[in-house]
Amino acid sequence: MLFARSLILACLTVTATAIDIHWYRNRGCSGSYGRCTNMPASGCCTLIPQDVNSAVSWNNIPTDQNIIAQGYWQEGCSGNIAGSGRSNYLSSLCFPTPQYRGAKYHTINGLRHTNTEENPAETEAPCRKPDVLVFEDGHEFNLTDLNEEQYSEVVCISFCAFESYKNFMSGGSSSEVETFFAALDI
Repeated sequence: MLFARSLILACLTVTATAIDIHWYRNRGCSGSYGRCTNMPASGCCTLIPQDVNSAVSWNNIPTDQNIIAQGYWQEGCSGNIAGSGRSNYLSSLCFPTPQYRGAKYHTINGLRHTNTEENPAETEAPCRKPDVLVFEDGHEFNLTDLNEEQYSEVVCISFCAFESYKNFMSGGSSSEVETFFAALDI
């Protein structure tokens, strides 16, 4: 009976894990980023079509858990996998080449895992876009209350316009996004 309770609690712990996925517009996993917060296993974090290919990292991975991370060429975690790797019980994992448009992860259930297929106990979660922009100057902008048009506009303010993109990449000021949010009165 005690073993059965322990096994049930262990299974619930694995399924309750949520990891942050970060998108970086430059090579490597440092500087300003967009974040999908608390992504469940098998949940896709995707970029919008107006956004640029990005490097991606998985963060806040429990160190008692091993995951298989997958980066995709296309939005929505569709099409071919562009890269995959294991966390090997580390708290973060980085795919440094800016070639990704979708990302997800799967838990490894402790059994010998010989391929990158999903853990059968996991169910597909809905696709999400980054919900927070984090700038090197410490500013964070919550994107969850924006409609589709506003979301696309704030992403383009941060990444699409050449000068704004250079500013974001160099860790510069987040004042343009702050001005945009002030105008929306959010």
